[in-house]
Amino acid sequence: HLTHLDLRANKLVSLPASIGDLTNLVKLDVRWNKLSSFPEWLQRLEERGCTVFT
Repeated sequence: HLTHLDLRANKLVSLPASIGDLTNLVKLDVRWNKLSSFPEWLQRLEERGCTVFT
């Protein structure tokens, strides 16, 4: 099961909603990308105990 996802510095402009379905995720790092906004499901990940770095 995927627990850590590091997407730092990939020039991403959006994130796929399927990341929000990763129920075992405890760390998501999306710093240093080109995201202009963050999807609502990021908050749900945090509520489940996932640490999100933006």
